[in-house]
Amino acid sequence: MRKLMSVTLAVLMVSGSAWSASLNGSSWNVKVTPDAQAVAAGEKTFDDTLIFKEGKLTATACVKEGFAPSDYKPMSESKDSAFTALQTSAKQGSTDWHGAVQKTGSIEGTMVWTRLDGKIVHYTFAGKKRAGG
Repeated sequence: MRKLMSVTLAVLMVSGSAWSASLNGSSWNVKVTPDAQAVAAGEKTFDDTLIFKEGKLTATACVKEGFAPSDYKPMSESKDSAFTALQTSAKQGSTDWHGAVQKTGSIEGTMVWTRLDGKIVHYTFAGKKRAGG
């Protein structure tokens, strides 16, 4: 019974810290850039701040559009600096984020915004860690 409890506790500890330890507590200034098709449709580049805190991702520019902070998860067990997150907004649809910290210390990735009208907009993002974050 003690062995089972130990294994259960170990599993809970691992699953409870499934979010990336290297991202947790960090914040990043990023430039979010629409792809060529989106630019042709009138989409613009915008600045955002990605905040990783206690297993949640907040994209500050997206909060203004009604997207609440959401859980983020490591993309693979071997890369704790790679993440994925799905954010939703009752007014704006959903954003699907995928990214990773690069060897250079920058962060890069993609964001796909699926609007409520079904329009899908593809973006890339890149940036640097904020001072103190």
